[in-house]
Amino acid sequence: MVKGYESRDDDYIGAFGLQNIELCGECGVPSYVVEELLWLDNGVVVQRKDKGHRLVIIECENLDPLFAMVGEAMGVSIEPYVVESRRQSAKDFVEKFLPEGFPEMLRSDPSLLEGAVAAQFESTRYMGLGLGRLEEMRYRDEEDDYAVVEIRDPFCLPLWIGNLLGGVEAIVGGDWWYEYLDAPPGSCRARFFRSSHPVESRSRFQRREYRYMPGDVSLQRCGKCGAPAVLFRFVWELDRGFISSAYTGRRVAINGETGLREAFSAMEVELGEPIKRAVVDAQRRFIKGGFYSIEGLLSEADFRTQFAFRGLGNLRRFAMGSSGLYMELENSTLHLMVVGFAQALFELAFGKDSWVEWELDEDEKLTVKVSPTG
Repeated sequence: MVKGYESRDDDYIGAFGLQNIELCGECGVPSYVVEELLWLDNGVVVQRKDKGHRLVIIECENLDPLFAMVGEAMGVSIEPYVVESRRQSAKDFVEKFLPEGFPEMLRSDPSLLEGAVAAQFESTRYMGLGLGRLEEMRYRDEEDDYAVVEIRDPFCLPLWIGNLLGGVEAIVGGDWWYEYLDAPPGSCRARFFRSSHPVESRSRFQRREYRYMPGDVSLQRCGKCGAPAVLFRFVWELDRGFISSAYTGRRVAINGETGLREAFSAMEVELGEPIKRAVVDAQRRFIKGGFYSIEGLLSEADFRTQFAFRGLGNLRRFAMGSSGLYMELENSTLHLMVVGFAQALFELAFGKDSWVEWELDEDEKLTVKVSPTG
């Protein structure tokens, strides 16, 4: 009779025991990324094995400050909404890749747990999300089951926590929650345990049925591995779980759109219409506050390529001058962050304060208009 599973640092196969993976000799992109991601011709990036799962490549150093700024503007911490939204979407995602009835299989053979957890940590490493290490875990399919995890250099702490919660619930079953533990600088330690969710969002995650508009984006490809050639501008540091821009040095991450998008939607449901302006303004202020120089923003001048390879949409129209900025983006996602970026771009370029208006139609076409004030 199988009694359960307990792990320690010295016997866990994923405890920073990092496996080697091939990097393309021409563009430097890991083979895992090329095998997992599919770049469509309409500004959308999806997972090859789950085309309903959309991904984005975005700068991530601004995410924690962005959430903090929005919380400050709203007078309430928004971390619970971010964690809860990502928990729901991550659970849905992980369940798609597990055999049907996996929690029941695990009760019969707890040794399956090691491989499932290790696979989750490995995938986050290749995507530039940081390193995860399982310090200890007790699994008996009982109320006092728990796991202690160290997260080193997380790309965004609330999203990491939500990822882990959703993954644990998909793998083990039941409801789980977390608490932070003491940790050295640059790391986070958290204990995950069986519990009802103290934060229950009124916004429930449902898989979206995408209706993408057709496109004609043609990305130049690496002659060796087939990845978009523009990815040579990034450096993968797999021993750190880092991806950084070779041009700006800024950290980026390949991140599921779900959870981020739903986090903003959940905050809107919970906190009301002002959350939209708060997100846009926080993104604008953060970018203007030294995150980028205008030279850095304009250096990769083909904005259409930039939006497309990042999976943010198909840029159909873009014009900017001293009288304002105008853009139309089809198949858009994370539109509030895009609007804040557009407003910051104009203000940095011309040194003027501005007002921004936007419209998102039912086909996810985003129209942005930035006008100078005063």
